[in-house]
Amino acid sequence: MSKKIYRVLDENSGAYISKVAGFLRSEEYNKVDSAYVYNKQQATQIVRLMNETRDKMLNGDSDIPEKLEESLRNQTLAIIEIELEDVKLSLEEIAMALE
Repeated sequence: MSKKIYRVLDENSGAYISKVAGFLRSEEYNKVDSAYVYNKQQATQIVRLMNETRDKMLNGDSDIPEKLEESLRNQTLAIIEIELEDVKLSLEEIAMALE
């Protein structure tokens, strides 16, 4: 059993990326234990999906607001690896991350 969890971080904005009920969310968290946790495969899938979505938005025909376009162009995603012993999590979060 792995003793690590993973979070997806947008390094430019400081926001964590999560996928909830099929939707991607970008949120800032005020403490490390607030962010959603994933196993490495799930975190990698979220990064891949975010990159594909970003590319489609930037290369598509639709006009997007200038501020959003700049944010997307500067976006750098990182998978943050965390030892379970370094963060307090509910049993439900730990079980979900280790599935």
